[in-house]
Amino acid sequence: MVLTDLPFDRCKLLHNRYDLIRRPDSAPGLQPQKEEEDEGAAASKEYAAFLKAQERKVGPGGFLDSTRFSYTFALKKEKEKSQPSKPGRPRARTPDNVVLLTARIQKDEKDYEKRIKIIEDHMWQHKQEERELKRTEGDIIKNQRAVRHTLRDYGNAVNKKRIAEEKKLNQSLERFTKMSQDHVHDREE
Repeated sequence: MVLTDLPFDRCKLLHNRYDLIRRPDSAPGLQPQKEEEDEGAAASKEYAAFLKAQERKVGPGGFLDSTRFSYTFALKKEKEKSQPSKPGRPRARTPDNVVLLTARIQKDEKDYEKRIKIIEDHMWQHKQEERELKRTEGDIIKNQRAVRHTLRDYGNAVNKKRIAEEKKLNQSLERFTKMSQDHVHDREE
């Protein structure tokens, strides 16, 4: 719910507050006019009346407008235990004698040891899985390095062969130009 949805006119008060500041003829010593005061007072009274109407009233029996939270101060009778307890695991009782107590303690210790052993086994299995994953990761990184090294060597070999071929081409072009020049000189003579 937004403030503007309420049944009273609240925006007017907010805008009127800044009207005095915006007007150039307003000075700190000037008093607002009587009509504006009456309007503001009426709106304030309206707002106060609205809040008072919305107020929850409390009595000795609880909230007067709510039946959900009405409590009396008188003590109520305890409900008889007619409902059977939930089926399933019965509540743990304290043993009646020392023999039962020691038997129960031993049983609890065995259960505890079993649970701890299961947890330790799970932890060990997870550690083994982590080790295997680390080994696999290390192998992958090693293989990546080897592939990068091979690619770099291959690139270097290609560059060397390209440079060697370019040299051969340049030498053959130089020989060709020299032979063509010699041929031209021989012709001229």
